[in-house]
Amino acid sequence: MTSSTTQSRFDTLHSQLNTLLENAQYLLLQSDPTFQNPNNYYNQNNPYGSNPTSKTPPAIYSLISMQSEIRTLEFWRSIICECTATFFYVLIVLSVISSSNDHNVQTNSAIGAGLAMAVLTGCFGRVSGCHCNPAVSLGLIFTKHISPLRSVLFMCAQCGGAIAGQEINLITY
Repeated sequence: MTSSTTQSRFDTLHSQLNTLLENAQYLLLQSDPTFQNPNNYYNQNNPYGSNPTSKTPPAIYSLISMQSEIRTLEFWRSIICECTATFFYVLIVLSVISSSNDHNVQTNSAIGAGLAMAVLTGCFGRVSGCHCNPAVSLGLIFTKHISPLRSVLFMCAQCGGAIAGQEINLITY
């Protein structure tokens, strides 16, 4: 195959996927009136981010939305889930490291950390996102995926869960 036929196939596939995405967004708008179009904030002409001069920031940064957010059960459930997920993550990883011998501690800790994160993401991912790391929560502020209030409380809960998991590991081993 020549490169021009390969390029034309990619272009055809890209246009078909774009049409499929537009149809899916249209169906979501028809079925759920609360569905937000993902192109509301980000500029289509700039693929590297938003154009802050042409669009207003999302509503998650307004003071009124944060005041109403703090009163919801879903908000506090996600805070508790972040604390619990970080507690179990730190406890599992430190337990694997403490119980391994010197020769395979790196392998065991890598496998333990990966499996623990996979299981915890499966358990807590739908409720809070299962960040389990304050750096991830901080990054989500800058990408405007979560509110600053939620991120600060996530970071406090994650630090508290990590300290509790480490203390349980110290008591046990």
